[in-house]
Amino acid sequence: MGRGSHRYLWLITLTALIEGLTHFGVVEDSTPYFNVTKYILGWEELKYPFATVRLLTPFLAAPLVPFLGLPFSYGLVSLSFYVLTGIVSYKLAFKLTASEDVALISSLLLLTAFPMIIYGGFGIIMAGVFFQLLTCYLAIKSLNEGWRKAASFGLISGLGLLTYEIALTGIAFALLFLLYNRRFKQVAVWLLCSMASQIVPIIVAGVNLLSWYFYGLTDGRPYSLYLLLEWFSPVLRLRQLVLGLSPLMLISFIYAFLQEGDVRRIKMLYMMVVPSLVAFFVWPPIGVRLTLVFIHAVYWMAGLGLKAAALKVSEKPLLHKAPSTYWAVLFVALHVLINNFLAYKWYLTAPWIVTFGPIPGLSLPSLEMLSFKR
Repeated sequence: MGRGSHRYLWLITLTALIEGLTHFGVVEDSTPYFNVTKYILGWEELKYPFATVRLLTPFLAAPLVPFLGLPFSYGLVSLSFYVLTGIVSYKLAFKLTASEDVALISSLLLLTAFPMIIYGGFGIIMAGVFFQLLTCYLAIKSLNEGWRKAASFGLISGLGLLTYEIALTGIAFALLFLLYNRRFKQVAVWLLCSMASQIVPIIVAGVNLLSWYFYGLTDGRPYSLYLLLEWFSPVLRLRQLVLGLSPLMLISFIYAFLQEGDVRRIKMLYMMVVPSLVAFFVWPPIGVRLTLVFIHAVYWMAGLGLKAAALKVSEKPLLHKAPSTYWAVLFVALHVLINNFLAYKWYLTAPWIVTFGPIPGLSLPSLEMLSFKR
């Protein structure tokens, strides 16, 4: 990466900070994780043992809670993962596209996608996205390394399994990628080391992981005809995809895919998309957060598509007076405005979330977080 990458990383960091600080410390279905943090601190008994499956964020927040309270502490952890997600997304996109400009565009599209914004203040999901992307990056980096590197990278990706289940799609890509490149020893080592983390919930809380995942597959509801109709509703699934991946990012992704001629990139894309498709239809349609299983596959290809579209527009009569860079900035700005407006409306109308600060539709760091009780 050249000199421009340093400026780009600062811009990416600034974007993550702005989005994270304006959607900070949101309290959603946080009670079980707050309980785990209090249990770690010795403040109360463990009431929600299944929440230890997503142990990492409650654990990281615990040292801060006695001084800052639960929402602020979780907000800081989430903000940290937001920034780290931006940085690793840039590095991964650069590895896949070999273009600093595309890597920048891709990262900005990812950081300002609708589900990234609305769940930016909810540390468990943001941590999951970070490990999903990091695992993909480490897998590509480990291709020519030995089994010891695969072991250390497997342990790191295993931490992601203690954040949110979307990290599984990153591990699935890593295993497929190494299998495709005939690194069979690395595959075995990576798999064993990444799964080792799943012993932690069993030791800490005696969690039956099979029961937990079966419960999660139905979103805590009994099987019924209504559930199955909802599960396989093409209208519902399509609406979630369009909203979750954001219209402009999805259009850019399709445009790039249709014209992409690099066989290596297409194969990498398939290795990312196929496990994500399986996850998307195996897991219940719980909302736009589910579309994050695709984010590692879509964002960098969308960056390629948006840059190519900006170049095409700049070649048209009259429009050619503005260079392609200006059109790319305009498209990204449109993406940012649309998704922030949707997030603003969602924060205003979602009755199950608690936001903070004086501005409705946002959630800002505030003193009221220090006295919040749940």
